[in-house]
Amino acid sequence: MGELRIDDVDYKALKEKCYALSSDTSDGFIVKSVTSSILEWLFHYADKTSTELFIKKNKDRIEFMQKKLETEKDEKKMENVSKFIGNVEVKIEDFPKQTEHFYSLYTDFCSEILPKLMEEDILWTQSKKKLPPHQVMLTES
Repeated sequence: MGELRIDDVDYKALKEKCYALSSDTSDGFIVKSVTSSILEWLFHYADKTSTELFIKKNKDRIEFMQKKLETEKDEKKMENVSKFIGNVEVKIEDFPKQTEHFYSLYTDFCSEILPKLMEEDILWTQSKKKLPPHQVMLTES
């Protein structure tokens, strides 16, 4: 996964990307949106409570595809179904380790990034710059 990364992953890089986006909206809104999105995504993939369901669904898929394999005559389709079954078996095997990895990323984000955002009070205050009228309505309540 690391080889897919195109940017630095640290607080300074995150902050710079957020501020680069802020020409059309408030800094706080951008930071809150990005932070919420990251936490939601990481928590989804780190959710250990979904392990049993994930494994069951994928074992059911394998069983279904094995039945298809028994009746299939076309060699190319048989090869594709066999590859699919192999891929699903690997996913089942890797799922607990993958979940642990995302849990680690989630906790790292919470311990490394969130405290710094809180220190700067970015998550709880509005930007000092003047907001466009359509955004002022959203922030007044």
